[in-house]
Amino acid sequence: MSKMCMMNLLATTILNAALYAHAATTQKVAQQATIRFPDIGLVQIHVIEPLNELPQLVFTDVKFRKVISTIQLGTSDPERFKPHPEDRYTKPFLRFKVISVRELPSPLILAVAVGPGGSDALFESSLIGAINREVKVLTPEPLTNNVQGGVYVGNLGQGNGVGAAVWNFLWEDSAHYEPHRFEVKLYPFDEKTMNFRKGKVLRSRRKYADKGEGALVELGLPYRDMLKNVPKTEEYR
Repeated sequence: MSKMCMMNLLATTILNAALYAHAATTQKVAQQATIRFPDIGLVQIHVIEPLNELPQLVFTDVKFRKVISTIQLGTSDPERFKPHPEDRYTKPFLRFKVISVRELPSPLILAVAVGPGGSDALFESSLIGAINREVKVLTPEPLTNNVQGGVYVGNLGQGNGVGAAVWNFLWEDSAHYEPHRFEVKLYPFDEKTMNFRKGKVLRSRRKYADKGEGALVELGLPYRDMLKNVPKTEEYR
């Protein structure tokens, strides 16, 4: 192949990558940020919320202007998390927060899809990072909870290592906002697979009318709800 042909091919490749990246972000961007992954470099993150589709995070390599990953959230209840044009008061949305936790891949992205409701809201969270130059979801399943629940990332305590936790009330009986028992799911981080894995499931013995703070104290878990730190999401906490 001649030098001129190689230059034309390179120019065409760069142009196509730029057009691809541009097409991925021509829709309204709900949130954006630029972060640096150690093995990739600068990466732009865009939140896209297309009508009648699940919201998504689009990751673009700044140097090569190439989309390197697109991740959808809301898979646990697709109809609840798809924005519809007729939804005036319960519009679902997606937001994220870049976090750094000792002994976990850094930076780590806490992404949260929110499905507001009349008397409650549904939250679906995922933890996203870059492993071997691939940006991907590191949690084994969506972390879901309602308003009476929360998500924590850090030292799990009680010899469970570092990882993530999600808690929610158990609707076994009683009305919605009356006291309930709570369930806490642990997801320790596995350094061998570089992913979070399913761990212990704990349940409180007593019932509580709060957002799980009482149950966490009973179980000896000093967790704080990190969803309160995610933009816009804190409005529903």
